[in-house]
Amino acid sequence: QKERILNAFSHDMKTLDEMLTPTLLEFTQYTMMIAGSIVVIMIISNWLIIPTVVLLICTFTVGYLCFPSTRALKKIEVSSQPSSDDLHSSALYLMNCAVHAPGLWMGLFSVLYTACITLGYRMLIPDLKPAHLGLATYCSLVLTSLVPEAVTYCAYTVTQLASAGKILQLSKLEKEELDTLSPPVNKDSTSEVSTTGWPQRGDIEAKHLTLQYSQDKPCVLQNLNFSIKSGKVGVVGCVGAGKSALISALLRMAKLQSTDALWIDDVNISTIPLRLLRRKISVIPRYPVLFSGHLRLNLDPHTALTDNVLWDALEKESGHPYLLLQNEYSQFYKMVHQTGSAVKTQLIQLARE
Repeated sequence: QKERILNAFSHDMKTLDEMLTPTLLEFTQYTMMIAGSIVVIMIISNWLIIPTVVLLICTFTVGYLCFPSTRALKKIEVSSQPSSDDLHSSALYLMNCAVHAPGLWMGLFSVLYTACITLGYRMLIPDLKPAHLGLATYCSLVLTSLVPEAVTYCAYTVTQLASAGKILQLSKLEKEELDTLSPPVNKDSTSEVSTTGWPQRGDIEAKHLTLQYSQDKPCVLQNLNFSIKSGKVGVVGCVGAGKSALISALLRMAKLQSTDALWIDDVNISTIPLRLLRRKISVIPRYPVLFSGHLRLNLDPHTALTDNVLWDALEKESGHPYLLLQNEYSQFYKMVHQTGSAVKTQLIQLARE
């Protein structure tokens, strides 16, 4: 569920915010132009209702046969994005082919429709005025270019609406309980402890730590026992070694099989309120991102600290006082841009934490 939710916040929300509306607008415009051209052709001659109905039947048939595959490929493309680049690229290529395939077929049907109109006028209505014949031929040629584009945009709309359905489905998931009913418990005395000033050292201890994302999948972490002193141990490993799983366990993003498997400063984290626990654990991503704004906004989003505190934090973590870009009002009200090395950006995030 974690990867699905992260994809919903990134890929699916971007699709709804930036892509769905322009695509739907283009599809609506093409549909209205197609309807106008068909009306003009039918006004010139009533018997053209027959080939027009045949063209519409072909359009719905192509959509009925092709659109389910585009939706399925879209789901594969989104679900494979964080796991495998090869699978994601293959699904993306096949999805683009499936989106443009209906337009190709409708282009062929539109050419047949144009030929039917042009030859039909000559054979069935020989006394038709040349101006009317030219107008009907022009409208049919317009349909030849409009119908494939409309079907292609319709396919894009169908695939993008799958993102809306996914977000709606995820919105119905059971929400996690942010607070706990039991007070924090000390490891030695099993008595209630105060969370004021917790944690003071940051020592982590695991007892038979087992993490499993779902019942039908193998355990990511299994029966781990370790003790980590604050600032003494770094966890490294290849892809799939369990580094992210350990972070998920510390942040209680996944349910552990044992409620007393993880302790921080001799306090069971399962008894810590979830808001407090995640507020006390700082995570700096591999690719850090700064907020669009001035330096104070990045260091103190809630404007709760003084300039002296921010200055001390930056000097302690970064060691580069020149990062504090000064002006006549305050040394922190300078706009921050995505420039400089990733290390400096991470140092700013570390100072914020």
